[in-house]
Parts: sequence; C-alpha cells; structure tokens
Amino acid sequence: MAINRFVCLLVLLISNYIFCQGGFGSDTAKIINNGKIRFGNGTEVSTNNKGILVQPWYFSEVADNFLKLTFTSGSNAYPLDNTFALGGDGTDSWNVSGTLSENPTFNNIEYNTTNWTVIAGTPTKGYGTITVSGTITVGSSPLQVNNEFTLGQNDNYIQVTTTIKNISPTTPVTNLRY
Repeated sequence: MAINRFVCLLVLLISNYIFCQGGFGSDTAKIINNGKIRFGNGTEVSTNNKGILVQPWYFSEVADNFLKLTFTSGSNAYPLDNTFALGGDGTDSWNVSGTLSENPTFNNIEYNTTNWTVIAGTPTKGYGTITVSGTITVGSSPLQVNNEFTLGQNDNYIQVTTTIKNISPTTPVTNLRY
C-alpha cells in the first residue's frame, strides 16, 4: 500500500514538474482574434519566435475596421517587446544595471492551447488561453519562461501572465527582472 502511494505521489510530482517546465507537447501557435482585439494582421499567428505577442489591433466601430495599437515603420510591425534582466546592484530606480536581454528568442518553444476556442466557421478567430513556453539565456543563466495569454470571448483587453524560472542546477540567479 505504501509503495502504491509513493508511485502515485512520484507521478504527480513528475507531471507537475513537466507542466511547470513547459512540456506542453505539439500544439501549434494560434491567431488571437475575438473580433474586438487581435494580434497580427488577422491571418498571421499571434506570437512570434520570442514567445511574445505581435502587433496589437483593436476594432473601431466608427471606422468599421481594425486599427493599430503600436507603431509600424514601413512593413515592420512592432510586437509587444520585453526585456529580461538579472544581477546588478539594485540601486537605480529602473535598475538597468546587470545583464539585460531584450526580446530573446525562445528555444524549445511549445504551445498549450487546451483552453482555446476557435470561433466556428472562422479559423482566423478564437479566444481563451494560450500558453507559450520556452527557454532563454540571459548572460549565462538558462531560464524557463511561460507566457500565458488570455482573451475572453467578449473582452476588449488581454491578460498576460509571465512566469520565469531559473533552470540551472548550479548557478543561482539574483535580482531577476522582467
């Protein structure tokens, strides 16, 4: 009986570890577009190889069209940038000392779309939660990053939750910032 409980607990711990590390499997990137807000031009996937959202747009009833929410230069549409930082002395009000990495590319990128709904008859529209998971390196520190994007069916905003975990078995990370 004690062995069965141990095996059951071990399976639970391993599955929790895999979930916290990513391990989502082979889901694919999706188009985030509920008809009120979208990310991308409406046909491109809404996240890029850096695990971040591409250019946001909102639907204007006055213009009867989607309008950009961020700057575009020529054909370059700017995504919602991010910066990861660690180390430093922590004395600057914006704490720009230490090692900074702007928009690092995700390695081992995976998607979890189990809570995603494609709007019937419109493969380019959907809502729910998409999690993009990957690893990055800041300085010499490997980090696991999970970006969770949640867009409700009738929402005109998106909720973004980012979790970061040091995955180095030997190197501590200090003063981690996002």
